[in-house]
Amino acid sequence: MKLFFILLLPLLLSSKSFTGIINKNIKNNGFGIWIIKEKKIEITEIIEFDERYGKIKEGTCVKVNISDGEAEEMMSLPISRCK
Repeated sequence: MKLFFILLLPLLLSSKSFTGIINKNIKNNGFGIWIIKEKKIEITEIIEFDERYGKIKEGTCVKVNISDGEAEEMMSLPISRCK
């Protein structure tokens, strides 16, 4: 069991997520630098957008999943999740 956890630990450490409101979208066809919760996030072609709670735009509450330093998914959330 310990060996399994040791092998899984780097995977756990390389993935994270955070929630925030999109403050600014400096984009080029949807890609580029976005400012979310005062953090600069580079959005590249690998990202998946999940707009189940509304269109992703400035002022939208989103959850961003990051893996290995790259934003992999951005999901719109109800605004109440960002307050």
